[in-house]
Amino acid sequence: MKLIDKLKLMHALSASELAIRTLIIERPVDFITRSKTELLNELGVSSSTLYRFCHKLTNHGFDQVRLQVAQELLVSTPLPSIPTVDVNAPFKPGDSLQTMVSHMASLYQLSVTRTVEQLDLNDLAQAVRTLKQAEEICLITSNTNTLLAERFGNQLKEIGKRVRISASPYKWKLETVSLSERDVLIINSYAGRSSKYFLGLLPDLHHRKVPVLLIGSTHNTSFMPHAQHRLLMCDLEDPKNNLYSFSTDISTEFLFDVLYAALYQEHYEDNLAKHRYIYE
Repeated sequence: MKLIDKLKLMHALSASELAIRTLIIERPVDFITRSKTELLNELGVSSSTLYRFCHKLTNHGFDQVRLQVAQELLVSTPLPSIPTVDVNAPFKPGDSLQTMVSHMASLYQLSVTRTVEQLDLNDLAQAVRTLKQAEEICLITSNTNTLLAERFGNQLKEIGKRVRISASPYKWKLETVSLSERDVLIINSYAGRSSKYFLGLLPDLHHRKVPVLLIGSTHNTSFMPHAQHRLLMCDLEDPKNNLYSFSTDISTEFLFDVLYAALYQEHYEDNLAKHRYIYE
């Protein structure tokens, strides 16, 4: 996971820490080029506060954080093969059919590329390990992602996993009441707005030691602290100002497919035999 994404996910920060985070995210070049004294004077924080923040972020000091920000800036230039596209409105009134097709193709490329950039292989490996060991998988999502969730659930059932899915707030408590530490809960929520009711259920699930995997974006700061495993979706879309959740759906389906592939790979020949049996 990129350092900038880790910054976006940090929570329970003091006013001084928020100021440091904002500067790094919005003005990374200033952060890596200006002297420490200049930064401290502008932010109005002490040297010890800056060092504590850097250690909280990476377990390393100020210089190491600056180096990592610089390294990410060097590789963050857009790929020339992916033309610029408006994620929230990939087509406009009057666009030709050819233009629409080109922009939608670019949107797919951009959404998957951004998702891969945010993917932490260690987090992914841990999530896959938890799913492998789970006796039952419960997937909670919002109504907009129900079809994607059901597709993923069917994929898992084909390889022998016990799965239940709920997109209704009225059934969330019902579907999770019997979960234990031997199971796993997957929450699929881009920003957490349509799933806020579920926040009230998380303390009880934590008490029962139910592992939680969140498939969400950096906009979903409310759920992040409650998840043991996190997979980040492409976060370029504004859910309040878009034509449709194209990018979100593309990113979600990609992450579901990656999880399925990783689980399938564990017992490849057995799973292939199950697949043939189902569809023969």
